[in-house]
Amino acid sequence: MKFFYLLLRILFQVYAIFVLTWYNPFSFSIIDSSIKINLDFILIYFVFQSFFFSRVGLVFLGCFIGYLLDLDLETSLVGLNCFFLSIAGYFLGLIKINSGNWTNTIKNVYIWIICLIFFINKYAFYNYSLSLLDFISILINSSLIVITLIIVNKFYYKGKLI
Repeated sequence: MKFFYLLLRILFQVYAIFVLTWYNPFSFSIIDSSIKINLDFILIYFVFQSFFFSRVGLVFLGCFIGYLLDLDLETSLVGLNCFFLSIAGYFLGLIKINSGNWTNTIKNVYIWIICLIFFINKYAFYNYSLSLLDFISILINSSLIVITLIIVNKFYYKGKLI
């Protein structure tokens, strides 16, 4: 019964995150440039779950969310987000494993690097090119995820998460 409740809660959370992503109010582009700034709620949710799930659970959650993303957004490349989020889940699982050994700065930089690599892969596979402006967008979006993590950890979790 506990597993069924957990599964139902995760399905509801994932559905709510998808609805929030469809109507993303935090998506901007800088005037006269191709720099796009948006808050990727799915990746933020996934990063937060890395503090609660085991590494294996994160890989399965990443595969599930990635598959839903592929079915929803990119039907031409089904399996790509599934693969990328599973790999990201594997590496984000190291945060929970090494939480006693790493300082908060190392955890935040590690999360930023994983988000950076994740966005670079998505830009490379979906846009088939990576310009300097795209790289600036990737840097800003990865930084937004880490900043959101720090703010939510400080004000909602009272510093217990990281």
